[in-house]
Amino acid sequence: MADTGPKKECAVCAQPSTLSCANCAKYDVRVREHQQQGWKQHKGHCGAKHAAGGSSGSGDASKVCARCLGACDGTPCRVEHPVHLRQDCGAMMGGAMMKWDYAEVGAKDGAEAKTRTTGARWYYQGQHSAGRLADGDERRVALNAVVLEAGADIQARIDALPETVTTLTICSGLYDHGNEPTLARRLPQLKTLKLKNVAFSQVTLNATLTPRLRSLTMKNVPESCDLEVVLTSLRDVSIQFWGGDPQVLDDVLAAATKLQTFDSYKLWSNSELTFASNKLESIDLHRADCLQSIRIWAPSLAHLSVQACYSLEDIEFLRTHELAASLPAGHRPPPRLMVNSENACQGRRAQAALRARGADYSAPAYDAMPTEAMFAGMHGAFGGGAF
Repeated sequence: MADTGPKKECAVCAQPSTLSCANCAKYDVRVREHQQQGWKQHKGHCGAKHAAGGSSGSGDASKVCARCLGACDGTPCRVEHPVHLRQDCGAMMGGAMMKWDYAEVGAKDGAEAKTRTTGARWYYQGQHSAGRLADGDERRVALNAVVLEAGADIQARIDALPETVTTLTICSGLYDHGNEPTLARRLPQLKTLKLKNVAFSQVTLNATLTPRLRSLTMKNVPESCDLEVVLTSLRDVSIQFWGGDPQVLDDVLAAATKLQTFDSYKLWSNSELTFASNKLESIDLHRADCLQSIRIWAPSLAHLSVQACYSLEDIEFLRTHELAASLPAGHRPPPRLMVNSENACQGRRAQAALRARGADYSAPAYDAMPTEAMFAGMHGAFGGGAF
């Protein structure tokens, strides 16, 4: 390694580098320990080797990196955190109050929104990858991924979406009351959809318009929205803050017979829910205030959360279902069902069903406001309905 002076960044720690690869002069590190750490990966991509006709990799500027879509020229490969993969830490709402994501917005009461970030600066930082990446590797610049921030022209931008889009996020930091767009158009390649904090007037997702949609996230879709979601293709569903027509959610679950995960927070509409999927592994119902009954056919279920479900009288694990005929031969259910029932008020039938299923109550609970335990105590003391 030759001394380069602090001109470039270390490929290991991203601090100013002081050493450069003596063979190709394109691999830079800060200290010799980092040279040793990165050499095993770098030696197969060294620029000197490429010049002699070796294998493709980080030192070959003629190759395109599958992660950052830049040249494999020996500079560090870096990928920003994709917006469509952001995870919310929580939200607040009530009456006419503003709603915001703690994870993304640090302003209140209409003040200027500010982004807050924690953790690593880059989603990926390291060597370029000239070869094909694994299908599940999200550490890349996402092709055909579109993020639309709500604004006066949001409908025009929705209408102009190309049919090739595979990942779509339509969102607003602070809740957008000023526009009421519709999403009811053909997007045949769409696989992932996130609708967050936008006052949609209509959302239609069905086998004709979005036949390949697998992952759906809806947050703060208004109760007045004309919402239709009927898709057998769905694998993962997350719904936060929904108090509209109960039939909407019934239709979602009835069609999604290959569902793998269902996650929710503050479902205010449904008193009964029925899940039926051979692949369903996780059901998360946090603050489903009105929920009284759950019927479940899920032979692969490993996790059930009913935290702060204040009116849960009955849970029924179905013994038979028409989907049983399509279970793979030799299917074996998970050895135990992990349950989170923090601050839940369960009737005798619900408790008996969980005991019969051999529930393990060691599943971690979610952090919650003190009012959650207070509401649970009030319900237990007075036997009231949902809050």
